Amino acid sequence: MVTAGVFLVARSGAIFAHAPNALFVVGLVGAVTAIFAASIGLVQRDIKRVLAYSTVSQLGYMFLACGVGPSRAPSSTWPRTPSSRPCCSSAQARSSTRCRRAGPDEHGRAQEEAAATHAVMLIGCIAIAGIPPLAGFFSKDEILWSAFKVGGYGRVLWGLGFVTAAMTAFYMFRLYHLTFSGSFRGTEEQATTCTNRPSS
Repeated sequence: MVTAGVFLVARSGAIFAHAPNALFVVGLVGAVTAIFAASIGLVQRDIKRVLAYSTVSQLGYMFLACGVGPSRAPSSTWPRTPSSRPCCSSAQARSSTRCRRAGPDEHGRAQEEAAATHAVMLIGCIAIAGIPPLAGFFSKDEILWSAFKVGGYGRVLWGLGFVTAAMTAFYMFRLYHLTFSGSFRGTEEQATTCTNRPSS
């Protein structure tokens, strides 16, 4: 559902090819949406909110790809590589969605599950940050290169896309660090509630 608009624009590539001004509007709206949502994600401390704004930002990235040529591969590559979002969503399996490291007794017998969540979250962050060899690198690289090759307004979209990619990497690894690193940052009441939670 969330990528239906991207699919529609990409499928209408033959029409948009005859309206370069409309393509510019599509790409610009996508780039502004991407960087605006990413800027909000930078300051969130709730896992679900970070991932929600990240999704909006990546949707903007898809429209940016459509704006530099909806009939080209980049517009359909990024929607097919959503590997990072489901991986990062696994972090919500924790007792709370706040970005705070768990206390030593918070998970009880679920420590092994938390270790698996830790690994999957790291993979998701690497993927969405565009670090090779995961799919996020190849799709984002292709989108940015396609924007740069367009020239003119494409260079503007490339600049916005590049900044957005850097912001995405920052807020995702910030989310990872706040959730899995450092000392417990919750309240004593939260720690007690988690510790006394009945095991399943």
